[in-house]
Amino acid sequence: MAMDIGKLVLLGLLAILAVSVVAPDIVQQYFGGVTTTTSQTYTYAQGEGQAAAAAQTTVTTAAKPMYPVKVVTMELKDAFNPKAGIPNVTVEVIPISGTESKEQLKVIASSPMRRKVDEAVSDADGVVTFDGGRIFTEKPYLYSIRGDTDVYDKMVVYAIPAPEGIFAPIDSYPVEEPVYLYRVGSWYDISDDADNIINVSVTGLTGMQLIEVPITIGEAEAGAVLKNPVLYFKSPEGKELEVGDIVSIYVMKDSGNDLIPPEVATQNLVDWIDVAPIALGGSLTDEEGNVYMTMQDKAQYTLKIQFDADQIEPGYDSLQIVLDDLGAYRGTDDTTRGTKADPMILTINFVA
Repeated sequence: MAMDIGKLVLLGLLAILAVSVVAPDIVQQYFGGVTTTTSQTYTYAQGEGQAAAAAQTTVTTAAKPMYPVKVVTMELKDAFNPKAGIPNVTVEVIPISGTESKEQLKVIASSPMRRKVDEAVSDADGVVTFDGGRIFTEKPYLYSIRGDTDVYDKMVVYAIPAPEGIFAPIDSYPVEEPVYLYRVGSWYDISDDADNIINVSVTGLTGMQLIEVPITIGEAEAGAVLKNPVLYFKSPEGKELEVGDIVSIYVMKDSGNDLIPPEVATQNLVDWIDVAPIALGGSLTDEEGNVYMTMQDKAQYTLKIQFDADQIEPGYDSLQIVLDDLGAYRGTDDTTRGTKADPMILTINFVA
């Protein structure tokens, strides 16, 4: 009997040795060892999500064993109503190294070739249950929260700590902190004009002409936000403006918050047409530099637009003033790469 036990022990050691040669990562995963980890801390430019600086630290530590967790739960809560869960939101669990930048995480989360170890949909209470048993302790995962048209996306990187002891499998683990999500808001009507269309007749006009266009900028829905809101000047396809059609665009605030940055509001905005969006302000920002416009953010402005009546082609030239979210005209969110809030568009047509 003693001989049989000795043989079993010897066979076990030989099996571990064989696995360590063929698949050393498995031995490392379950029995630990010494590992060298490199961590990077990124600083993002506000509203751009760009890595501006990275500090790198190399640390050599004893690796803790990694065990599968049978069930992992996560709570999704309304950022404006923390007692309310957000149902029907899909969350994917994607393995990562833990050193990725925000932009790299976006690419991973939105890639059609992304590798998911689990995914689930939040229930009526906002609880997401991952029961595939493929989430391991001590390993970082990207929890990719794929908001629908009612909720903005969010990315959370989280690693479940290893239990005490060498062999201590976990039946269940609730992620300690809820994830707070913002609901997608809507814009106030940008103009009092019917269908947000202004027709400017140029018949009989010559030389430089000035029109004044009042606009309203603001988030109109209680308990919701507009993420990274922008103002964009564009000429619609088929009615593109030529250089010199519009000579200048100046904006004056009539009332409300400073939603257009003062350093931008003093510029001639004609150079922004079809070039780049203007980032607007909001009363909330997060740790990543995202700006959120809430219901308390509202302002009235007057646009003073000067045009050349001799150069404008009636019926063929138009200017659009666009309000949109996610940092661009028809900008897309982090994980779904989907648009969220409906844009608000005021169209100025130059007619005969």
